[in-house]
Amino acid sequence: MLWTEGFGHADVERRVPATPDTLYHIASVTKTFTAILVLQLVEQGKLDLDAPVSRYVPGIKAGWISGPAGDRKDQASGLPCAPSPCGTRRAALG
Repeated sequence: MLWTEGFGHADVERRVPATPDTLYHIASVTKTFTAILVLQLVEQGKLDLDAPVSRYVPGIKAGWISGPAGDRKDQASGLPCAPSPCGTRRAALG
């Protein structure tokens, strides 16, 4: 790494300075970037939203994800859900 530095505050109210190790909660911000990248791949002819997901994820278990790749635009994985120890539902990864 050539250069790292924190800018601003990790905690504005307490005036705690940000460092290169400061972690931030980014929530759903990455969904926007993912959508843009996916559409750029479509424009470049590298991704077909009407193609089955299995074209892009070789070896995926049958029944995990059905329908075309474009169905993932709702930000849902399409993986089946399984109960987690805390009682919420999460994607089952096998």
